[in-house]
Amino acid sequence: MLNIPEELATRLNLLEDHLPQILELGLRELNAISQTGFTGMAEVLEFLAQLPTPEEIIALCP
Repeated sequence: MLNIPEELATRLNLLEDHLPQILELGLRELNAISQTGFTGMAEVLEFLAQLPTPEEIIALCP
């Protein structure tokens, strides 16, 4: 059983269909933070997960 704040539960209920993706991205973020040499990697992965246009990818400055 998980104990989470009511405000967070409300926000997650609105995104119930995306909960697996939200958890996966969150776990990736935590893993990226704990690994040295991967600063900013989570932001890049999040950006790519949004399926950016070719122009947006070219403009990316990690």
